[in-house]
This record gives sequence, structure tokens and C-alpha cells, in this order.
Amino acid sequence: SSGPSTTVIETLTVPDVYGLKQEGARSFLEKTGFTNISFVTQDSPMPKDVVISQSPAAGEEAQAGDSIKLIISSGTTTTTTEKQIKSTVVVNLPERIKADGTYETATITIKVDGGQLVSQKITLDGKDYVVSVPSENGKSKSVTVSLLGDTVKKDTSGKDGDKINIDFRARNNDDRTKPTEKESESEESPEDEEQEQQKEKDKDKKKKNNE
Repeated sequence: SSGPSTTVIETLTVPDVYGLKQEGARSFLEKTGFTNISFVTQDSPMPKDVVISQSPAAGEEAQAGDSIKLIISSGTTTTTTEKQIKSTVVVNLPERIKADGTYETATITIKVDGGQLVSQKITLDGKDYVVSVPSENGKSKSVTVSLLGDTVKKDTSGKDGDKINIDFRARNNDDRTKPTEKESESEESPEDEEQEQQKEKDKDKKKKNNE
């Protein structure tokens, strides 16, 4: 009798279906080998039935029977009375190069007022990642951007054409330099304390000798 055939579990790479229509996204995922695909509709000014978010994110590994959840746009927003405007979020990506010379990848997640707008795998090539945030005229939105375990929160002004800049390059560099600075400070302080203690002992000795 042959051994069990389930010892090797084949994993597939999740394709990027962001921006595709519902049926196109389903077809693409099925051709890749995925069988458990579900759709959830969410209010969005993006065209109707277009994929605006996916889980797992593009580029991640999953098994053929794993749940692939796609959020598609309803083509409408919750309020139609207010004038629709757009704010632009510009994320300055850090540059991270692997040992083989290729850029590292990471998943960026952008939420607006707590609702997910984008969850996508991106290349950390030092360039800018730009996305439009729909809003109502005069109403600010809370934008949260998560990348590399770091989260930045900023508010839009509620004005048409508003631009928010979120710099992960500087934050990334700070994270790399801070530990070395702390180490050097902590190394110096014990020596200083020892020197101070030695001086005090020397003073005591001199006092006793004088007496």
C-alpha cells in the first residue's frame, strides 16, 4: 500500500485582483486554482462591482481551498446629498534591498474612518505609493496607514484636492539608528558612575590621611 497522499500540501500565490470586476476577479482566481471565493459589497465611489480590497493580500501564499475574501464597490456612497471630493494620500516608501539585489515586499493597509480602503502587497523601492480617498465636502476623514508594523494616522482637511504626505522613509531610518544611540549612551553611563565613585573614595582617603 502506498503512503498517504496528503503529506505534501500545495500552496498557491494569491494574484492581485484589485481593480478587476467581480466576475473577472472570480475567473482569475479560479484559473489560479482557488475554489473558496466570497464577495462582500461595500459603499465606495469606485465603479460598481470593482474589487477595492482583498484578503489574503496579493503575493501571499494560500491553499486552494482557503477562503479568499474580496470586497467590491457598490458604486455609491452612503451620502449622496453632499458634494463628493477627493483627497490624495502620498506614502513615501522606504527602500529595502535584499541580499540578492531585489527589493523587499510588504503589505500596506490603508483605512478611512476605520473602514478598509486598500490592503495590497507592494515593493519597497523607495518610491511613492499614491491613493485617492473619497470624502464629502467640508468633512475631514481619518486616514490610517499601516506598513512594516508601523501605523501612522492623519486627518484630511475636507477640502477638494487636499494632499496628505506620510513619510515611512524617515521613520524607517529612525528605527535603524535609534538602538545604536541608546547602546552608546548606556555604555558610557556606568563608566561615569564608577569614576565618580572612585573620586569620592579618593576624597575620603585624603581626609583620613590629613586627620
